Amino acid sequence: MRLLISALIMSALVSCESPMNEKLEIKKQTTEELVSFDTNKWSEKQGKDYVHRTKMVDNILYNEEIRALKKKQLLDLLGQPDYKNDNYFYYRIKETRILSWVLHTRTLVVLFDDNNSIKWIKMHE
Repeated sequence: MRLLISALIMSALVSCESPMNEKLEIKKQTTEELVSFDTNKWSEKQGKDYVHRTKMVDNILYNEEIRALKKKQLLDLLGQPDYKNDNYFYYRIKETRILSWVLHTRTLVVLFDDNNSIKWIKMHE
């Protein structure tokens, strides 16, 4: 019984995050929000991963000027999407993998209407 209680307490302690880790995460998010959009950095890759997209994606999601673009203008800005399906364009932002298995993907999705205007831009996880 003592062994079981000790194991439960140790498990609880290990799974808790310290307040210091939370402060670092908040600082990291604030720094990422301040990075401005740059077309060249947006398309920069290291292996299979895009280096700067995580830091720039909010500039696309919440930018009214970008939301007013037509399909060709968005392609000039963001380049070819990683995947297309009809009027949906998918830009991979971040992918977490173990070896060749994909565990989590964060993707920017842009839907165009029949007039090639952006209908909406959303984040898919």
